[in-house]
Amino acid sequence: NAIITAIEIHPDSTNKLFVGGYRLHKSNDWGNSWELSYSPQNTPNSIKDIVISKHNPQIVYFGTTISWQNYGLYKSSNGGNSWNKMSNPGQIISIAIHPNYTNTLFVSTLSDIKISYDSGVTFQNIGQHIPSNNMSKLITIPDDPLYLFAGTKDKGVYYTNNSGQTWHLLQGEYNPRITDIDVLIS
Repeated sequence: NAIITAIEIHPDSTNKLFVGGYRLHKSNDWGNSWELSYSPQNTPNSIKDIVISKHNPQIVYFGTTISWQNYGLYKSSNGGNSWNKMSNPGQIISIAIHPNYTNTLFVSTLSDIKISYDSGVTFQNIGQHIPSNNMSKLITIPDDPLYLFAGTKDKGVYYTNNSGQTWHLLQGEYNPRITDIDVLIS
């Protein structure tokens, strides 16, 4: 009885998935039954993104985006059975895990992109050269870990080929209001 705002499918077992809205639920049977994985204590979160590590699927992150004391980044090291709040880098819109280093995370908040080298405990800003205060989706490229793509809801798609040191506008004819990104590697 809630709006689903995020979904993530296990990279090795497609029968396992997480969905988020105001709470986080998981299923081990393709969504036929669900169990509550996380529920806030006082005010509902809006879970904006869920990501499972491709190298260690027991590691799962989710990020929230409602202005209250518990919004931020959460991590499970046991496949979603228990959760720890890692930090509060801002209202999280999207999360991406570095393709080679499970402890390196990228997050987009409402107005910035940040990197963490310690599983989300601390963050550094890396998106200050993107002229938008309306971030949307982040993705990494598995075959080239230096690349990161960042969508905005008003200025198009930006990419970096050096882990966020410099950013470039993706050229082409497309609507600059981006809500999701996917990359086809051929």
